Amino acid sequence: MKQHYLSGLLLGCLLVGGSAQAQLVIDGTNFTNMGTVTNRDAYTLITNASGSAYSASGGAVFQHYETSADAFRVNSAYNANGTGGSTDAFSGPNGTAGTQGVSGSVAPNFSTLLLQNGSTSLFAFTNTAGANVYTAVTFQNALTTTLRNLHQAGALRFQAGATYSGGTTDAQHVDGYVSKIGNTAFTFPIGSATDLRTLALAASTDASNHISAAWFAGSPATVTDPSDNATHSVTSLTGPITGVSTVGFWDYIRVAGSGAVNVTVSIPDVTSFGTAASLRLVGWNGSSWINLSGSTGASGNTENSTLSGTIPAGTTITALAIGKAAAALPDLTVSAEIDNSEFKQAGQANGHGYLVTLYEIKGVATSDVITFIIQRPANWSFDYPANATTINVNGGTTVDNANWTLSASGRFLTVTSKPGVSIPANGSVRIGINFFVPTALAENTTQNVTININAGTGGGETPSSNNLAVTALTFN
Repeated sequence: MKQHYLSGLLLGCLLVGGSAQAQLVIDGTNFTNMGTVTNRDAYTLITNASGSAYSASGGAVFQHYETSADAFRVNSAYNANGTGGSTDAFSGPNGTAGTQGVSGSVAPNFSTLLLQNGSTSLFAFTNTAGANVYTAVTFQNALTTTLRNLHQAGALRFQAGATYSGGTTDAQHVDGYVSKIGNTAFTFPIGSATDLRTLALAASTDASNHISAAWFAGSPATVTDPSDNATHSVTSLTGPITGVSTVGFWDYIRVAGSGAVNVTVSIPDVTSFGTAASLRLVGWNGSSWINLSGSTGASGNTENSTLSGTIPAGTTITALAIGKAAAALPDLTVSAEIDNSEFKQAGQANGHGYLVTLYEIKGVATSDVITFIIQRPANWSFDYPANATTINVNGGTTVDNANWTLSASGRFLTVTSKPGVSIPANGSVRIGINFFVPTALAENTTQNVTININAGTGGGETPSSNNLAVTALTFN
């Protein structure tokens, strides 16, 4: 179809007319030597021998009433971010709700961009070079789309310091790529047409940052990542990652910058995939998914819970997804002290205090009942003061006996934590017992007290190689 362009005279007339709406085509072959056309100082179309260009006056407002999504076509320089900035307001076809957009091959530079073409209407960026925003975008439309196959090249790019309002619901977001330039904190208002899936960057020290992102619903193993032109296997994992969710992924493109990046994403419902504590933000490094969250899980595993991670400096990550790690388990170890290991007289009144201390050394609190077993010497007996708060060791040491029960079977004393008792991460608890010799023994009789923490106790305690403590008792 032959394209019909407005003549300079007709364009001028349409722009001066208060209620007229015109299709504006900025193309280097069509406004050459036409001079300057103004619309009550709202904008200025400057042309020269090398081709047409648009440069807005400071504070100008350009009301766009184009009646088709490709009517505002930018094929030459369009600069609305001059001194003082200006506003481009897309107010719907002929001022009524409906689809509008920006087409063409040269990215327009907007200062303030108002997308107000209707709360249920689409705004489509089909310009193959995307669009730049320098001050702010107001989303008052429904979905905003970009050309996904062009990834960052066709993105809606927020320049350093640019912000937006609206655009943060399932019905109103950018279905496509958004880019952020600069080092201020920023949340990408991105999703997949039906679901908002934000990705937030924390402020950083790298002012050269240029990051582009989009959300893709579906498994990264079957949905092609446009920027890589490849899929990413969900079975290529680097420990401690044990799985990657197939619900979706974020394409993550580091166009410029090299410093560490702290990222927080808003996740879909993954209750069938993993617990909140097990979830990890994972990144595709070109060959496998790696853990970016350390040992920290998500705020929850339901929709809109948050999951954070850090992309280390110098690490190339091209996609982000929701992974899971084997649950972190506590590691318990034990020590024992006795007030005096030499028993010189028989009888309960001549008993000695025996202090058992359990330590958690892996930084993971216990989450279940804790059990350990004391094997007493054949010729020694014991007394367990169930509600004691101190035991006579080192002049008197506080203990937590009220939180534990003890049952005896022959020489084996089973000590069990009461419901709700936990050893905190990197914490400890103490239990006190008294040992005595019921009847006199041969001189220099020596026997051992052995303590063994049950393997897997406390919610999966591991390893068991440090679960043993032995104390020698002697009768003189």
